[in-house]
Amino acid sequence: MSDDDWQRRSIDEIANVGRRTRRQLRRSEVVVAAIVGVLGMIFFVRMLLVDPDSAGSTTTIDPSPPSFATGLLVGLAVGVVVGLAVGRRKRD
Repeated sequence: MSDDDWQRRSIDEIANVGRRTRRQLRRSEVVVAAIVGVLGMIFFVRMLLVDPDSAGSTTTIDPSPPSFATGLLVGLAVGVVVGLAVGRRKRD
């Protein structure tokens, strides 16, 4: 048996396990995802179309960008959350 056949069979077995154990999405999850997507799209388009000078904001924001350390901490936190979520999944 060649390496390609073994690899293809292994991938097929993994895919079959995924198909068997996948749960169906609930209607509420789909509705919430659609609402969040539409709201995100609306606010993104609004942000692109609105002139910042005419937005009517009276507050001033410090223009200093976030530091590298802040980005690193946010990335680390997201990585830990995703890692824990993947690690806690039920195994076959």
